Amino acid sequence: MSVPVLPVADLRAAIEAGDFSAADHLIAAHHRALVAALATTDLSAGAHPAWDDLLHTQRAMLAELRSARDDSAREMARLGNDHRGARAYLQHGAE
Repeated sequence: MSVPVLPVADLRAAIEAGDFSAADHLIAAHHRALVAALATTDLSAGAHPAWDDLLHTQRAMLAELRSARDDSAREMARLGNDHRGARAYLQHGAE
């Protein structure tokens, strides 16, 4: 069985669109294909550059997802600070 291809472009599109359900389905489908491929692959015999490439792609995508998560967390914190500042202004500005 051949090495499954991580659907990077489709994952990025789903995440950018905020369609996390679609992203989850893409990852689940990739996982199923990966498990099926590994079940019929003998990795003990020699080098496997295609598998190495897949691992590199998966690690790069994971780093991208972590960065996006961290950016989102910072933005949520900033919005929370802005909201608290606006509430304080409205409460004290009315006095």
